[in-house]
Amino acid sequence: MECVAGVWALMSGKLDDRVQLLRQRCIGALGEELFLTVYAHIHKVQEEEEQLDEYAMEAELQKLVAPGLIGYVKEVEQLIFIEQCYV
Repeated sequence: MECVAGVWALMSGKLDDRVQLLRQRCIGALGEELFLTVYAHIHKVQEEEEQLDEYAMEAELQKLVAPGLIGYVKEVEQLIFIEQCYV
């Protein structure tokens, strides 16, 4: 039931609460060290002046993240997007 409650809070809560829940969800699944590595990699690629190569970034991340956890990479991307645009 915790997962359902967490998803509901992500959809209905204050933005700050959503950011914290999304961050904790990703850390819980990936572990803090891998989360920070993925977060830093995505953030760095997005900030580069060159055109973003989604395929190259995805290939790099697939080397870091187990196939069963690759979905959390998209959640980290969402987290970064929210932080850049709204927080």
